[in-house]
Amino acid sequence: MKILCLLKTTGYELHRTRWGSLPLFTKKHLQENHTVQQKAEKVLRDALHETDWNVTYVKDTTKHKFDCDDYDLVLTLGGDGTFLSAAQHCSSTSILGINSNPHTNPKKGSIGALTSVCIKDIRNVLQKIQQKQYNIETWPRLHAMINGKSLSQTAVNEIYIGPVEQDQTANFKITAGTKSEIVISSGIIIATKQGSSAWYRNAGGKPFSRNKMGFVVREPNLMRNPLFTQGTTSSAITIHVGDKNCFLSFDSRKEMRYKLKQGEYKVVIRQSLRKGVNVVLVV
Repeated sequence: MKILCLLKTTGYELHRTRWGSLPLFTKKHLQENHTVQQKAEKVLRDALHETDWNVTYVKDTTKHKFDCDDYDLVLTLGGDGTFLSAAQHCSSTSILGINSNPHTNPKKGSIGALTSVCIKDIRNVLQKIQQKQYNIETWPRLHAMINGKSLSQTAVNEIYIGPVEQDQTANFKITAGTKSEIVISSGIIIATKQGSSAWYRNAGGKPFSRNKMGFVVREPNLMRNPLFTQGTTSSAITIHVGDKNCFLSFDSRKEMRYKLKQGEYKVVIRQSLRKGVNVVLVV
């Protein structure tokens, strides 16, 4: 069995390698989390060494070119960000997300909404995979069209559209189902069910069922008395934008941004299982 194992790049590593120093107010926290990740990597490597699988380890997806579909299974060790990084490279290969620092308190670790197993259980999990005691669940991805043209970028959690200048607002016309509204806001978040516990929720979005998309308008101009600033739909969400330079963000990844120069745009967002992400759920 050919395995690709994607390892989290910690905040400690990012600060040391890209910026050369650690911020004093988070230095201890970054060092502690880095140590936890290193210990988790050792546990995973030791467990995988006991199998007869051919394992490739990748640390930073921005520096390595690889095709997930060349492998039988992709393992991610980290949190939701590591899982999302792998999902952007996988079209058909299934992913098993492993939480390297699980904790019910997000200040002390990772809740891991997208990771289905914890590192402490990894030996038992690998045995079950060898015995084929697992299911594959397909999660939808979000797809976007701009003025009728499909974008190659997709999102597992959410798509965000907003002005390039983050201290600015823009005019948007939102159409979801039979409802339509013109709002002035700092942006709009459109989320899948699996993404509804992330940015969407933090922006005030309410829970919804898996077969729908949810959207929430960030910081709407309440002086305009908008009729609806959030909602759900099982059909497409259409957003018209044009009075400011804006951009689309896919799963908050900088390399996945799509810029919209000032002009008139019709953005249509749908979710699809046909090109979804296949997730391993151990029985």
